[in-house]
Amino acid sequence: MNHTRTATVLAAAGLLLTACSSSPPKVDGRPATRAANPSTRTATITASTDDEAYVQQVRNHDPGDFDKTDPSIITPEGHTICSMLANGQTVETAAARIRQDFQETATRALVAAASALCPDQASKINTWVAGPK
Repeated sequence: MNHTRTATVLAAAGLLLTACSSSPPKVDGRPATRAANPSTRTATITASTDDEAYVQQVRNHDPGDFDKTDPSIITPEGHTICSMLANGQTVETAAARIRQDFQETATRALVAAASALCPDQASKINTWVAGPK
């Protein structure tokens, strides 16, 4: 009796393994891949790494104000700056928006570090940083 159960379990396991190892599903006649998931994961990791780099740069520019500040307070400011610049607003306009909530030294740190989040805007940001203080 035990041999019959063992044989049945082995046969079921074999069918399961065969089903799992069958060829991948096809999309438009080509094997489907999971490439979207790894690239999405990479984008998420990159965004997180950029956020961390931004927070660190802000803290380097103004450690007195930001050393103990939660990153969840710092990071959105950088994204706001980048969004404003991407939408054609000037760095001075973005800085004026940040000044509504932060003092001048903190504003300069938040704006100067924004190139970590939007490197395509780095030349505008660097020009503003190098300007009169």
